[in-house]
Amino acid sequence: MDGMSLLNVRLHTGRSHQIRVQLAAVGTPLYGDQKYGQQVNKPGQQIALWANTLEFPHPTTKELMKFESIPPSVHPWTIWERISDRTVTV
Repeated sequence: MDGMSLLNVRLHTGRSHQIRVQLAAVGTPLYGDQKYGQQVNKPGQQIALWANTLEFPHPTTKELMKFESIPPSVHPWTIWERISDRTVTV
């Protein structure tokens, strides 16, 4: 799949650029990341970072809020459409 992997990342903090910095530090920058992956990405590529699900407690009611979104049907997201739903959800 073009030398790419699909990851499921669970954040424990809301620190800016946490995913991008950590992946670049181990030599696997995000597709399209011009700041932390400029040596392997081309100018103009859209960064491939998508929040499929966001979940957090409401600040006043404490009710669990859950929001889901599917990525667009464009490259690079379409290369994982062939993977079964039991393996990965995009």
